[in-house]
Amino acid sequence: MKKHTLCMTAMLALLLTFGSILAGCNNPAGDDGKKGPDTREFSVSGTFTKSEDAGSGTVQFDLTTNAALGGTGTADRYTISGVLEDGDLTIRLRGSYDPNTGNWSVSAKSTNIVYTLDGNVDSAGGSRGSSATIAVKSGDEWVPYFFPVTEAAVSIPGAGTAEESAAGGTPPLGQGYWNMNQDFGEGYSVSLSCLISDWKVQATGTQTSPYGTSPINRSVNILELTETGSGTYEMICCYLEYVMTSANYAKAVAAYLGINENEITALDDPNGSASGRYVYASSEYSDCGNFTEAEFEKLRVFFATGGWEKWAASNGVSKENVYQKIKIWFTDGNTRFNMTYMAAVENPSEPWYYTYRFSTLAALKAADLVEEHEWEWSAIESIGPDETPPTDGGAPTDGGAPTDGGVLVLTFTR
Repeated sequence: MKKHTLCMTAMLALLLTFGSILAGCNNPAGDDGKKGPDTREFSVSGTFTKSEDAGSGTVQFDLTTNAALGGTGTADRYTISGVLEDGDLTIRLRGSYDPNTGNWSVSAKSTNIVYTLDGNVDSAGGSRGSSATIAVKSGDEWVPYFFPVTEAAVSIPGAGTAEESAAGGTPPLGQGYWNMNQDFGEGYSVSLSCLISDWKVQATGTQTSPYGTSPINRSVNILELTETGSGTYEMICCYLEYVMTSANYAKAVAAYLGINENEITALDDPNGSASGRYVYASSEYSDCGNFTEAEFEKLRVFFATGGWEKWAASNGVSKENVYQKIKIWFTDGNTRFNMTYMAAVENPSEPWYYTYRFSTLAALKAADLVEEHEWEWSAIESIGPDETPPTDGGAPTDGGAPTDGGVLVLTFTR
């Protein structure tokens, strides 16, 4: 295995692209009496048009925060719900929003399709944009598709009799708004918000290093969630990934910010400018740094509303489907969850290097489970003040910091 830097290891963990544990997560809407951040009241509605093998026709949706509907309990605090109409199907959407950033995410699953919507609102509840990703079952596979949303008022006659989302998604105690702020020292830190609904996990936030601060983002569609006992679940998920070079990524960022492309350096472009503003992208990692505060706020929205994907989709960038299998377990009521990757394949030419990314669902299901290697692979430079890594594939236990060769432990707080 190649040894990663601490910053890279943390980033890969947060992007949900490699095997690591997310431990000690606190749900701000929990039962411990803490109020948490103030709620936002907002509504979002709009349409998107399906294409390719996802089908055809216009899909419309209408969403409102539960606070706007009069919810006052902690269970209602950061939730958003509504309905989606796709042809003859009208189905209920549910999800959560981040009261600090305004990011929101909802999902629903029917027999052969998973619907997910992401977006962002400002502090006054005004929408800054949204996007849709749906996963469609084709034979034994599930294939994800991305669609930009046109926001507008809609009328959904069947809203009152909409069917419920399919059972079997994330249990209620795991749903909601979660956050984490971790200072690794030496100028490296990460701030992450997780929005988890029935059939969706969205992780967004920022990483800070001595080189600047940059946004991070990953959203995955949950396809299957199988309970294996003691609060433990095996989760199969997928997401669509556009194969962007950092040069294309620089063009997308420049277009969104409305600045000259030559002001941004793409790290794989030897002729890039030396303005100090840079972007980098690969199949596992994306970075965007040294922008002004106002530009950076726009970049954060760029990630949350699918800006990168919108540019890629309209500019003919190739895309890939990615499938992963994750072990997730919930402990301490609704205040904590842990997560690690399960399915992996070793690269024979590079011992101790494992890939957790699969191009087909069949390949993922055929992969070996190599949990005994995950703990050693996840983080050579492991840290965590209150956790020790498991020795048998179970959940971490309290009692001191991990030693070298353990797992990277990220502590979530309110």
